Amino acid sequence: MVVGIVLGLLLFLAIVLKSAGKNRSLRFLGWFLFVQTIVAIDVFLCYSGLMKYTLHFNDSTEPLVLMIAPLIYLFVYELLFRNPLPLRKYWIHFLPGIVYATTQLGYYLHPLSVKMNAYVDAYFPNLPMIAVPEGTKYPYQFIKDEFRWLILGSFVLYIILSLRAFIKYRHSRKQLSASKGINKYFFSKNTIITMILIFLVVLIIFLNYEDDGGDHIIAIMQSLIVLFTTFLFFLESRFFENSWIADKY
Repeated sequence: MVVGIVLGLLLFLAIVLKSAGKNRSLRFLGWFLFVQTIVAIDVFLCYSGLMKYTLHFNDSTEPLVLMIAPLIYLFVYELLFRNPLPLRKYWIHFLPGIVYATTQLGYYLHPLSVKMNAYVDAYFPNLPMIAVPEGTKYPYQFIKDEFRWLILGSFVLYIILSLRAFIKYRHSRKQLSASKGINKYFFSKNTIITMILIFLVVLIIFLNYEDDGGDHIIAIMQSLIVLFTTFLFFLESRFFENSWIADKY
């Protein structure tokens, strides 16, 4: 998990620093890697027990989870088509995460005792709860209880949108380029397959765990995605081209 976190941050920085200004697809890939890395850090803190030192941030990455599927879709769409979406149309894809964050403002502003109880209930349900201020109310809880369905719904929606974009691109190309490298058709196809696998793994975990006890499996899967992405970037590196070796200085 730690290896995936470190690699995710390094790959994000490499993409941000090296991607061309007009290459939106790579930037969306970079932000996807960054978001899932931040989520993985949250899971690591929870499982290691370090979250008790950073309780202010407990559950603060939940809105980011709702941005993972949209970022994958936007990466696939921008990768396949030369006529990218207008910038004014991007915000709608991140609206669910923003709206969810606003519904949780009450939780974010609650005292640390409430956040400690939320942490203990999610990861150590056998431990006793601590006292909270009298009269504490939880108006945000009814949405928080449906968070799993929001995640699954987000993935279903963006899997459909990604497949539609991929099929549209496939039908618009009578003959796909047979390049030796990893072309965008190959990359986008495998990205969608990965997206479907993420959905299936998350669904299985949600069906088998009533609390957050299966989050470590999701974090490990995220690390594997980062490792695989790094491997693909490594394969496409210019270090393996004769032209790079032959450069004169």
